[in-house]
Amino acid sequence: MRRVQFIEIHDQPWFPSILRDYVTDALQFGFSRLNAYAPIAPLLHGAMDSARSRTIVDICSGAGGPWFELLRKLQILSRDGERPALQIWLTDKYPNLGAFQGVRAASENGIHFYPGSVDAMAVPVDLRGFRTMFTSFHHFPPEDARAILQNAVDAGESIAEKGNLAPEAVRYAKVLERITRRRRFFATRNGQIGLGPSDARVGDRLVVVFYCPTPYLLRVGETTSQMVGEAYVHGLMYGEALDMFDAGQVEEMKWIVE
Repeated sequence: MRRVQFIEIHDQPWFPSILRDYVTDALQFGFSRLNAYAPIAPLLHGAMDSARSRTIVDICSGAGGPWFELLRKLQILSRDGERPALQIWLTDKYPNLGAFQGVRAASENGIHFYPGSVDAMAVPVDLRGFRTMFTSFHHFPPEDARAILQNAVDAGESIAEKGNLAPEAVRYAKVLERITRRRRFFATRNGQIGLGPSDARVGDRLVVVFYCPTPYLLRVGETTSQMVGEAYVHGLMYGEALDMFDAGQVEEMKWIVE
């Protein structure tokens, strides 16, 4: 889709830092008063569970974004007595250090900040965690936006961006979150992709059991094997494995399952 890329004046390196801080402080005031991002807390909680991460690295944080209230909601959702404490790291290419320090103090050190400049396209390797962006992705032209996503992929980190979504997109995101909660994407050696249990590991075998409605992941041991769980695999959900078996492309094997 074509779009017009307007210039964000306060993103320019020549823009006076004191004025930039005023702009981000004003945006922060709106975040605090409107609490517009509170509804995404359950979605974010589920995404972090799927990614098995308890650390968030927020990119383009401005003066702190919605994190003071979001942290409180995430802590409520995470009260099961077993999970480690959440860690939130604020970052920005032009960090508003005064605002960051205020957010850290108000959160009783539940929110931290990276004092140096952080380029969203080249996040420092020591900043590990689930990456988030709030109302900032539109600042970047398409080539830079792709570089941001690629940097997260190269680092092996999940990334989520929250802007102004159409109602249809919100409904789709909720369905997607429900389907993928506690699940993990995987790929087989021959290039098939699928969605399996969150504890799937490299080396698990993809098997199709006769008379079962879905494929399964199997963890093969020396004497016995463990059924990891059911999986969705594109191209194997409508009996294709039986056609492959008849054609001699796959073989029948037997395992003792615990």
